[in-house]
Amino acid sequence: MFMARLSREDWVDAAYARFRDGGISAVSVEAVARDLGATKGSFYWHFDDRSALVDDVLARWEDLETERLIDLVDQVEDPTERLAKLLEV
Repeated sequence: MFMARLSREDWVDAAYARFRDGGISAVSVEAVARDLGATKGSFYWHFDDRSALVDDVLARWEDLETERLIDLVDQVEDPTERLAKLLEV
């Protein structure tokens, strides 16, 4: 059976799904490999260690949340209301 080669992005996608559902402690190499149907060897082809994967997951989270916050406050014209909106998030 031929299995397509996984990319670094595939690993980050799967790890991000675990992070979103269970927090950073849910992101383990073994669990993400299991989710992907892959081996830990495949993981180490793309990453030096779990910390490198976690760094990528947190960078994605930061990008997505920053975009979400910008979209939220951009909907408000008044600067005072804009600040209030930002603080309530």
